[in-house]
Amino acid sequence: MKKLKFSMNLSPRQRSFGPLNIEEEIYKRFGNEVRFYYEENLNLALQAVFKHYPKLPKPFILTADHGELLGEDGLFGHTDKSHYILATIPIAVIY
Repeated sequence: MKKLKFSMNLSPRQRSFGPLNIEEEIYKRFGNEVRFYYEENLNLALQAVFKHYPKLPKPFILTADHGELLGEDGLFGHTDKSHYILATIPIAVIY
């Protein structure tokens, strides 16, 4: 958030990414930068996994709780829970 120079005047109890959908506001304002950092974070996570790949038991599974809307169909964050990106669980089986 500091790199993006983004802030919102919210009380401490309101500073969650839940019902207020703060991520939607961030994504709309900083769409390209957010996508860049989202992909950078994913790449760092995958690099960490594959750094340890030789020591991991095979097969193993990589998964997440859901995808993320980063402008697909004009939607951001978790605005449309029925959207296929949010309703689909990303998964990879590694041998």
